[in-house]
Amino acid sequence: MTAPTRDHSKSIRIHVHLRGADVALMPSMGPAEIWYFIAHSDLPPENELPTWCVRVTPLSAVRRIFATRAHTIEIPEPLWARFLPTGLTLMVAARIARLTSGRPVRTVFYALENNEPDRALFGDSPVPAPLRRTFVRILGLVESFLVDRVAFGTPAAQRTYESMGTLQIKESLVITELPARPTAAQDDQPGNHNNGQALFVGGLERRKGVGPLMQAWADVERIRSDARITIIGSGPLANEVARWVDAKPSTRRYLGQVPHAELADHYRSADVLIAPSVRDGRWREQVGLQLRESLRQGLTLVVTDETGLADWLAQNGHHVLSLENLTVSLPKAILSALANPIPRATVRSSLPREDGRVAADKWLHG
Repeated sequence: MTAPTRDHSKSIRIHVHLRGADVALMPSMGPAEIWYFIAHSDLPPENELPTWCVRVTPLSAVRRIFATRAHTIEIPEPLWARFLPTGLTLMVAARIARLTSGRPVRTVFYALENNEPDRALFGDSPVPAPLRRTFVRILGLVESFLVDRVAFGTPAAQRTYESMGTLQIKESLVITELPARPTAAQDDQPGNHNNGQALFVGGLERRKGVGPLMQAWADVERIRSDARITIIGSGPLANEVARWVDAKPSTRRYLGQVPHAELADHYRSADVLIAPSVRDGRWREQVGLQLRESLRQGLTLVVTDETGLADWLAQNGHHVLSLENLTVSLPKAILSALANPIPRATVRSSLPREDGRVAADKWLHG
């Protein structure tokens, strides 16, 4: 029997950057047209994407909003500073389309931002604090009229948006963005290696903490000679990372950018993921794709308290570090995690039965 065709015309999800992980999650989420502005480097060629994935410009997205018959339009979250003008334009267009068509078009967004609102919008710019606060309050008032429903991916994100002071959302819900625990059939690696293997996956840039990682790992090597680290990613510090690895290739490995489909093998070969992100201007770690994927594979995480998942990770036995005195605490935490990783089965059993992003999508578009 032929499976029924999913109707993707009833909902729209708008992505600023469409990533391979987004595409991989789509079959689990409700049917929707996917509009995206930028294709991430880990995506397959555009002609291999599903037909309901459409690359748009701000102008073509506005035109599509007035032409679509979708009942829900998911806009990227408004505290994304670089996208804010476009995001507001799309929200206004959706409201006008609702008023002129008479159709109950609902505007929603999924929120992960956990920086202070004024810092998320202005970063280190010299805009005076009173102007920052005034802008944030006005933005909250405007969005209160343009948004119907918000799903917060972390409690930290909820606190961020509540701190705007003037934002009043008609419906909201917190659903922590955790991966679903693997099924018995998927759980093909029940035990820990406990062989000193650590992993870093992410952008090779200051904000992802690769600098503190390299400094800490040199201390780890002096105490545990069998410790090994694999670094995966690309970015402005790639040459520095390559030189650092070349200085001691017996304990360090750098693989560059790895296709998303191949990452699972690297997660399975390690026991510990290190992700010591630091705040940088407007940016603060939200959840981190590598954190989600590591948890699903049962890894023990060593992170800073910058991630929006910090509260949950600390409550479930992972290593969550303050940025204060990180040079001392990071090598100690890595050594502790390598010596006593949380059993993979324990990590996996702490995860929800349904992926948090999928559950949020059902609620947003339901």
